[in-house]
Amino acid sequence: MSTYLLRSNIKYLNIAFKFVKTWSSDLAYALLGF
Repeated sequence: MSTYLLRSNIKYLNIAFKFVKTWSSDLAYALLGF
């Protein structure tokens, strides 16, 4: 059970990391005028 929870948590963390990275990139482009 703990292994399943760990895997699902890692999956959600990867999704959140991709979302934050994309959002921060868009924000940087907007601020820099690109």
